[in-house]
Amino acid sequence: MDGPPGLPLVGSLVDAIREPLGFLERNKARYGPTFRVRIGPYRILQIHEPEHIRHVLVQNAGNYQKSPTYEVLREVLGNGLVTSEGSFWRKQRRLVQPAFHHKNLQGFADTMAQLTGELHHQWRQQPGELDIHEAMTHLTLRIVGHTLMSTELADRAGDIGRAVSIILEYASHPESYFILPSWFPTVRRVRARKALTELDQILYGMIAKRRSSGQLGNDLLGMLMAATDADTQEQMTPRQLRDELMTMLLAGHETTANALSWTWLLLGDHPEALRRIRAEVDEVLGQEPPTFAATKELRYTEAVVREAMRIYPPVWVIERQAIDDDRIGGIEIPAGTLVSIAPWTLHRDARWFPEPEKFRPERFLDGTDERHRYAYLPFGGGPPTCIGNAFAMMEAKLIVAQTVRDFDVDIVPGQRVTPKPGVTLRPSPGIRATVRPRS
Repeated sequence: MDGPPGLPLVGSLVDAIREPLGFLERNKARYGPTFRVRIGPYRILQIHEPEHIRHVLVQNAGNYQKSPTYEVLREVLGNGLVTSEGSFWRKQRRLVQPAFHHKNLQGFADTMAQLTGELHHQWRQQPGELDIHEAMTHLTLRIVGHTLMSTELADRAGDIGRAVSIILEYASHPESYFILPSWFPTVRRVRARKALTELDQILYGMIAKRRSSGQLGNDLLGMLMAATDADTQEQMTPRQLRDELMTMLLAGHETTANALSWTWLLLGDHPEALRRIRAEVDEVLGQEPPTFAATKELRYTEAVVREAMRIYPPVWVIERQAIDDDRIGGIEIPAGTLVSIAPWTLHRDARWFPEPEKFRPERFLDGTDERHRYAYLPFGGGPPTCIGNAFAMMEAKLIVAQTVRDFDVDIVPGQRVTPKPGVTLRPSPGIRATVRPRS
C-alpha cells in the first residue's frame, strides 16, 4: 500500500511534527483514504473509511488497545476513563455513568446558566475587547469545577487554570511522546510534574475533606464517592476518584472551550447563521434562564455547534494499536501496527460532507443527516466514546444561546487564527472579540 516514503530511521516524523494537519491533508489527497506511514519507530495505517473505523472501534475493538502515545496522558490522568482499558475500564464506566444520567443534567444546566450569567455581569461592567477563547476556557473550567466539586474549586480557580494549561502544553508537545524517553527531565516535563503535584494536592485534599465530613454532596464527586459496583459491591478508592476527577477536570473543560471558541469564530464569518440562532433563542427562551428542557429545543443552535465541531473537531486524531494480526477490507494489519483515525480529514471528506470547506449547519438538521455513523467523530466513537457527550453538548448550546440573546460578540477583523493540534485542537494565538450588551 502506498504512503509517504519518509527518511531512514525517523520516517515522516519531521513532516508530521512540523505541520500535523497539513501532513494528513496532503497524504490523503495523494494516496487516498487509506495509506501507510512510518513516524519514528511506529508503523501507522491511516484509515478514513467509516466501515473500517467501525471495525477498529466497535466490531473488533478487543484487538485494539490505546496507542503508546496515550502514555503521556497516563502520566497525567492516571487510569481514568480516557486512558484505561479492558475490564477495569468497563468497571469504571459502570461506576461513572450514572453521574451523567439525564436526571442529573437539569441541576448541571442550572449551574451552567448561573455561571454564564456571572461572566455576562463582568462583561456588562467592562464591555470591550477580549480573548473569547480565554473567556470560554475560564468559564468551562469554572463550570466543570462547580459541577465536579460544588464551590470548593472557586478559591483555587486561578491556580488550577494555570496548572491545567502547563500540563496540557506538556502533553501536546511531540517531545513528550515521540522524541525523548519519559525519564528525561525536559523543562516542559519538570514544569508539568510540578503542576501535577499541585493539582494532586488539591484533589486528594478535597476527597479526604469530603470523606471526613460524612456528607458526600450531590455534585459529581459526591456521586462518584457514593457509587457502588453492581457486580463487586466495591466503591472507588481515593486513587480511582483522583484519576476520574483529573480526567473530567482536564478533558471536561478543554474540549468544550475549544468547540465554543471555534463556534464564535465561525459565527463571526456567517451573520445569517447568527441571525437564525438569535431568532430560535428568542422564541425558545425569551428572557427566561436556559434550562435543560429548553436546550433540547435549540435544534439550529445544536446544528451550528455540531458543524463547528465538524470543521474543527475537539478530538482531531484517535489512535489504536493492533494486539494481534488483523485484516480490514483486504488490508493486512500486522500485530503492533498503529491504526490512526483523523476526524480532521474524515470530516473534510466530500463523500460524507458535500462542499466540506463550507460552513453549513443545515447538514445536521432533522432529515438531512444521512451519513454513516462513523463518518463524524468529534468526541471519538465506539464503546470508549466520550461519556460526557450529553453534558458537553448541553453546555455548549446553553452558553451560545444565553450569550447571543444578551450580547453582541463581534470578532475583531484582520486577525489570523490557526488551529493548533495538541491533545485537543486549540485556536492559536487566541480569538480577539468585542463584547457589548445587546440593544
